[in-house]
Amino acid sequence: MSVLADALKTISNAEKRGKRQVVVRPCSKVIIKFLQYMQKNGYIGEFTVVDDHRAGKIVVELTGRLNKCGVISPRFDATIKDMEKWTNSLLPSRQFGHVMLTTTFGIMDHHEARRRKTGGKVRSHRGAFLEAKTEEGSRSSPRLLPSLQIIGFFY
Repeated sequence: MSVLADALKTISNAEKRGKRQVVVRPCSKVIIKFLQYMQKNGYIGEFTVVDDHRAGKIVVELTGRLNKCGVISPRFDATIKDMEKWTNSLLPSRQFGHVMLTTTFGIMDHHEARRRKTGGKVRSHRGAFLEAKTEEGSRSSPRLLPSLQIIGFFY
């Protein structure tokens, strides 16, 4: 399992048991960004990163508002047009829940990705280059399309 999957499973199990705080090991930048979005939306309380000169720990305060969280593995490429399909299959309702995405602009939820109109799909394993058409119909130089991958969800 991945580090993010282990962290989210630990948080979910502690929330089900009714714990007030949980220690997540090891620490990573992806876990911290994921927890920042959960905190911003009120699903968890404060969290503290503890540097133990190894992989690090995160102490997370739980509020009892988290129903479920998980990781999508393997990370699927998606477009903004596909986002409705993914939210319908992962979230219980349109009113609440968040699907977390990794883009070339950083980690964000599906609401922010839709607002920023970021999307695209990696077309091959060697790179994400496509030729863009201009208004006149002529081809312009190749440009890098942003990659959008689904990494997890919480509600």
